[in-house]
Amino acid sequence: MGQWLPDEFIRRVTKEFPDHAKALIHSLSNETATDRTLRCLQVCSPHEIEGFEPGQRVPWHQEATYFTRGGAEGLRPIHSYPGYQAGAWYVQEAAGLMVHRLLEHLRTEGAPMERLLDACAAPGGKTLALLDFLPKGGILVASEPMEHRLALLDATLARSGSDRVIMVQNQAQNWQGLPGFFDGILVDMPCSGEGMFRKHREAAKDWSMDKSLTLAALQSKIMDSLYQALRPGGWLIYATCTFGKEENTGQLLPWITSGRLEPAALSLPEDWGWVHASVLDQRWNPRHAAWWSIPGLTQGEGFFCSVLRKPIEAKRNDYPPKETLQEPSILREELKKQMRVYKGGLASHPSGYPSPELAMAYGKKHGHYPQTGPWSVEEGCPIVDLDKTLATWFCQGQNLALGELRNGWNLMTYQGLGLGWMHREGTRVQNHFPKSLRIAR
Repeated sequence: MGQWLPDEFIRRVTKEFPDHAKALIHSLSNETATDRTLRCLQVCSPHEIEGFEPGQRVPWHQEATYFTRGGAEGLRPIHSYPGYQAGAWYVQEAAGLMVHRLLEHLRTEGAPMERLLDACAAPGGKTLALLDFLPKGGILVASEPMEHRLALLDATLARSGSDRVIMVQNQAQNWQGLPGFFDGILVDMPCSGEGMFRKHREAAKDWSMDKSLTLAALQSKIMDSLYQALRPGGWLIYATCTFGKEENTGQLLPWITSGRLEPAALSLPEDWGWVHASVLDQRWNPRHAAWWSIPGLTQGEGFFCSVLRKPIEAKRNDYPPKETLQEPSILREELKKQMRVYKGGLASHPSGYPSPELAMAYGKKHGHYPQTGPWSVEEGCPIVDLDKTLATWFCQGQNLALGELRNGWNLMTYQGLGLGWMHREGTRVQNHFPKSLRIAR
C-alpha cells in the first residue's frame, strides 16, 4: 500500500492523523482522482460538450456539477468549446469550491467586501468566486507572483468580463505597503501539494519534509504581510492543498491564541464528508471554522480551509481612505508605485484596438453594455451572433467573411455572450481573437 508515496510522507501522516492515515494512504495510492466539476457561470448549456456526462451537484456549491467524459477517442478538450471561451462555464476541482461556501457565510454575517485581494490567484477559479460576491462599485485585486502563471490567470479573468479587476504580479509576502487597505483577503498558500498526489504523481516525487518546512516558513512571512494589509473588521480565507499541520492549523494557531485573528463560528453538514480540524489536531477548538477535505472521505481532492476575522479593535494604520482609491484607474496608478500592474479594467490595447476583455463584458453576462472609450454597442457597434460551428471557427482564428459584417469593428457573440472582435475594411476581414487563446483546428 502506498508504494509510490514517499516513505517520509507515510510516516508523518501515520503519526499526525492516526485514525485517518490508513484510509488516506489507501485512497491516494489506489483510487483515481475525483471527477472534475463544471461550474456554470452563465446561460449557455454545457451539454454542447461531446461526451459530457453530468453527475450530482456539488453539495457545497449549488451551481457546480460533477461530470465525467466518455471513453470515446477523439473527444475535444473542454477549452475548445465556444461556451468555455465565452465564459459560460468553468472547470474547477471540487474541494476548492468550498471557498464559495465560506464567502456565503461572510456575506450573511454582513462582512465588508468592497475591496478584495486574491493573493495567489492563478489559475483564477477562486478569483471568480470572489467576483461573485463583489458588490457594485467594489474592486478586486488579483495577484500572482509567478511569471509563467500570469497568462493562465489573464485568460480566466478575461472570460469573466469584469471591469472591476486589477491584475498584478507581486509576491504574497509583499503587501505590507498597503496597510489596512483590504476588506477581505483570500490566500491559497504556496504549499507542499500533498492533496494533489492523486491527480499529479510527479508532485510526490518532489515532496520532502525539508520542502514542507521551507514552505511553512514562507507561509509565515505571507501571513505577516497580509495581516498588515487587512483592515480591522476585515476577513481572511486561508487555504492550502496539503495535509501537514505545520502548513495549516500550525500556521493559524499563533494568530488565534494571540487574539490577532478570530476564527469564524461556522459548521458544515456531516454528510459532506469534510473533517473538522479539531478531529485531526487536538489543539484546534471544535467551535472554530477550519476543515480538511480528505480523499476517500470527501468527494474531492486534498484541501484545507479556514475563515478568520481581524478584530475591530485592532490597531488602525489605514492606507488612503476608501473613496480615494475606489476607482480601478486610480488604484491601478497607486499600485504601480509598489509592484507590476499586469492588466486592469477593460481598456483598449495600446494600438487602439478594443480589448478582448471588453468583448467578454458584453451581452447577457452583465445585462448591460459597459462604456469604455469609443467601444460601445449603444454607439452602433455591430453585433454578430454565431452558431456553434462558426463560433468554433472564430475561436480557431479563422477570418469569417460574413455578410453581416460592417466596415470597422464587429463584436462576435455566442448565445449572446461576447467572444471577441472581427475587423472589416472593404473586402479585407481580420480575426482579432487572441492568439494565445486560440483552439486547435
